[in-house]
Parts: sequence; structure tokens; C-alpha cells
Amino acid sequence: SGCNIDSVITPPGVTQIGDRAFEDCRFLTKVTFHEGLKIIGNHAFLGTHINEIDFPDSLESIGEFAFARGPFNSPSQGFLPHSIRIPRNVNHIGTGAFNDCSYLNAITVHKDNVCFSDYNRGLYNKNKTVLLWKSLEECQIKICDLPDSVVKIDSSAFSYKSFTII
Repeated sequence: SGCNIDSVITPPGVTQIGDRAFEDCRFLTKVTFHEGLKIIGNHAFLGTHINEIDFPDSLESIGEFAFARGPFNSPSQGFLPHSIRIPRNVNHIGTGAFNDCSYLNAITVHKDNVCFSDYNRGLYNKNKTVLLWKSLEECQIKICDLPDSVVKIDSSAFSYKSFTII
């Protein structure tokens, strides 16, 4: 914690990034994952300042609060909104994985993913009955559009976001 690393490139043989591996590495802004990575542990990048992530197709699991409180908390170059893509093999996303990422504007999911889906920049289970994370357009949105199929809103879906009407 508190390290001075500004970028990380995982070697091709790395299959897992452990719990809290880069937690609070506040200077960390860039991570490159190679194909073969399967697991990103709990709190692995919590409190970092990563601005861009490209998950490999081999990724299967993203731990609890893995990218919370810090990544995507500043505007990207040119002030374009940040977005991430969940690969087809991801079958687990822990609670709060993307909490308090103010400038994370959209999560898209590979069309062949059997566990998760996206709708209107939000992350849902495959059947869109559980909302897991939702962009609130840099916390300025007042009305949140959810699909009629939603029956549950996860405890961290709107964490650290302000809105007035759902």
C-alpha cells in the first residue's frame, strides 16, 4: 500500500492477481493484462488511479471492490467518458467491484457472456433481473432508466452516487 508504481504489465504466465495486490497505489494509472489472467482478487486495485483497462478474454473473476474508490475518478484524456468491457468468460463480479468510480460512464458486456449483460450503460445479471452497477452520468442524472425485468437492485449498485428520482 502507498507504493510509487505508475504502471503494471502482467507477464503472460500470470493467472491471478491476489487480494489487495496494488491497493492504494495512488500513482498507478495504467495496467496491461495479458491473455491468461483468470482472477483479479478482492481490493486488488482499490484506491488506484487507473484510467483505462482492457480485460483479457481469459478473465473469469473480478473480486469484491477490485477497482473501487479511485480508478476512473478523473476525466480521461480529452474528457471522453471512461468505459470498460466485461469479457465473455467472466462468471463472477464481486460486490462493489466498481464502486465510487465517478468517471466510469459505461460498462458493456460481451454478447456471449452467460452470466452478465448490459443495458443503458449499466451492468446486470444475464436476465436483467438484478442491477449490479449503473452509470449516473457523472452523478448529475435525475432519472434512472431501468429495464422492467429488474426485481432486485444490488446493495452497491448506486454507491457513492447522488440522484433524486428513480
